[in-house]
Amino acid sequence: DGVVRTPLGCAAGTPPANIIYALSFARVLMKFNDALDEHGLRSTLSSHDGPPCDLIDVDYCDDTVVPVVAPAHLVVAKCTKIVYVANAVFRAFGFSLNFECGKTNVLPFFHGVGSVKARRELFCDWGGVVIFEFFGTDISLIFVTVYRHMGSKMGITQDQRQEVITRAAIIKSGSSAVKPLIKQPKVSLKRKLIFIKGHLLSGGLFQCSTWGLLPTPLYNRIHHAIVHVYRIATGNVFN
Repeated sequence: DGVVRTPLGCAAGTPPANIIYALSFARVLMKFNDALDEHGLRSTLSSHDGPPCDLIDVDYCDDTVVPVVAPAHLVVAKCTKIVYVANAVFRAFGFSLNFECGKTNVLPFFHGVGSVKARRELFCDWGGVVIFEFFGTDISLIFVTVYRHMGSKMGITQDQRQEVITRAAIIKSGSSAVKPLIKQPKVSLKRKLIFIKGHLLSGGLFQCSTWGLLPTPLYNRIHHAIVHVYRIATGNVFN
């Protein structure tokens, strides 16, 4: 217990690494939030019976989601300004944002007055890419229709069908590979269940807490995949 002193940092995966990273990255995010407030880029949601609620970024280690709310015709411009600010803050700390597809991207949802025109202009006229200049360098900001965050796919249609089907297939295909083990009568049921949770469900249900409320057909599909594994392990058939 005490202060860890090192002139060169520490090896990845060691206990001090997570602590040092959390402390250092928290400062970057604090500066980023301060910059959003300074430039008037903070988004809010209004309620019917209370004052507007400030929306803050949702962070998990180095994965950050910044909710942005604006009229349909201003969504693209506001998102571009926020990314510009984020890039400036991160550069000040020696970081470089990755603007490749699947990295620093924008997942836009257009609703209300002007939404059809704004969506058509972004994806049809501009090809889903907005180019802005950052100190003499052109940066391409990609607006995507589907984005994978924290292991789960999110799309502008908010349809989780393909994600759930893929996860169910992962669980079922995994159960086929380990079927000889989880059917082995000499292995206790407790050890079988530990193995199933650790090796099958941990992957198939990874970050499923980020899913929204599933419609009944999709819920039944993932439920069937899970029960299928337990049937193999117990040798029983459940109705």
